[in-house]
Amino acid sequence: MGEARDRSTAELLDRLRSHLEPSGPITIFGGVIPLVDALIHHQDIRRPLGHPREVPPERLRVVLDLALKAPPVGAGKRAAGLRVEASDLDWSHGEGPRCEAPPKRS
Repeated sequence: MGEARDRSTAELLDRLRSHLEPSGPITIFGGVIPLVDALIHHQDIRRPLGHPREVPPERLRVVLDLALKAPPVGAGKRAAGLRVEASDLDWSHGEGPRCEAPPKRS
């Protein structure tokens, strides 16, 4: 598409409208990758700006489970043989030595 800043509003809207349905590799896992990516990276952006957000626990549980399956994240392989536990949420995965990290606070 080139640089978005060089496009008119009408061109940008046409581009958005023509891509409402996801396509390509991100659809292989049913939208899991963009969901995990968005939840993780919105925190990366908000915290340095001083705008932390508490993500509802039911959403975090879903994303934690999905992150273990998303190939780009690679968490499933790294967590093999460990019991991964959230210290601020009722969530765990796997068996083996316990691996726990405190929640990140801004």
